[in-house]
Amino acid sequence: MRAFHIASHCIVAIVLAACGDTLGNPIGLAPEPAGSSGSSGGSSGSSGGSSGGTDSGTTSGGGDAGAGQDPMLVVASSLGVLAWRDAKGITTDVAPDVVIAAGSMLAVTSIADRVYLSKGEPGRVDGSLLRFDGARSLTSASAPATTIAVSKPATRLLGSEAADSLFGVQPLGDANRWSSPATLTSGSAPAATFHHPYGQLAGIALDAPSGRLFLGQTSGAGLLAWNAAATRTGTPPFDLKVHGGAYWAMQIADHRLYAASGASPGVAIWSDPAALGGAETPIVLTTGYDPKFISDLVVRNDVLLVAARDQGKVFVYLGASAITADRAPTFTLSHPAMTRPSRLAVDAKGRLYVADEDGVVVFRDIATNPTYVTELRAGVAEPRDLTIVE
Repeated sequence: MRAFHIASHCIVAIVLAACGDTLGNPIGLAPEPAGSSGSSGGSSGSSGGSSGGTDSGTTSGGGDAGAGQDPMLVVASSLGVLAWRDAKGITTDVAPDVVIAAGSMLAVTSIADRVYLSKGEPGRVDGSLLRFDGARSLTSASAPATTIAVSKPATRLLGSEAADSLFGVQPLGDANRWSSPATLTSGSAPAATFHHPYGQLAGIALDAPSGRLFLGQTSGAGLLAWNAAATRTGTPPFDLKVHGGAYWAMQIADHRLYAASGASPGVAIWSDPAALGGAETPIVLTTGYDPKFISDLVVRNDVLLVAARDQGKVFVYLGASAITADRAPTFTLSHPAMTRPSRLAVDAKGRLYVADEDGVVVFRDIATNPTYVTELRAGVAEPRDLTIVE
């Protein structure tokens, strides 16, 4: 037997039957087996927000993808590209439907029905950028439509259909933008490189309507912004310093910028990111965070989820768009199977997928009654990143 904890301001322990170093380091609709769950003691906020209208700063929200089809889970693994076609039907540890053994993958994102992956080994210089078309038709024999040789392969990818751009953040380096990602060829070069003299860029988010790009510089320069990023070329200087701090993961949702800080652990929130001028004071969530690394965050349907990696927890906040001051998470997710939550993805069915050090942990009903489902370990090896195709 294993103990499972979900908390609302306090931790509730419930027992359930047992079920079957990632790159985050700083340098319920189908019948399911009975699980354990917890509920909030407070009131929930609005749950009608969108996840795809503005562009995610993580690689986990499916980019601009809508929710018209059942979710497909795609994982960038040390083994290659892995996919589960019916993610909502996962109830136990099951091997992926698709295993493309194309070598070590570092990051993944999707734009419409295309999947983009960064290929390379952690700490190595050379790698490649891969594009697979027709995500739902992928098989284990599929080959990429495009392979682009790159130096310093990205450890975060961000795709935007609205901006017709694909962004890749090198490990503590620069960020590149490729234009027209649907038609990339092996000879395609980045249209722009976003650089700071200190290097060490990490978190990324794009406000698609305004075209403003945000990047977190982690060694003193702070949160930086480039205007009209989707049309910039060459190596443009940043236009604005938004705030100090070291931000490793970001996303824009419902006209808010959410940024996970590594220097003083917590999440900073700004309203109207397109209008920020650099003097605004953010709302900062710190309650429940130890002085340890936060590896990722994702916002979907007005629910904010934060991966407190070194605490082995995921914090869940309902009514994210209504947060006006520091408060405790609505739920705190933990489980013996989840030891170092590194990257997060959420589907339209209210399921959370967590890239852990040796598998993908699945929870359901995250906005109402978060419940552990299983950990996917069969044929997974080391998951580095994950995305949802819908």
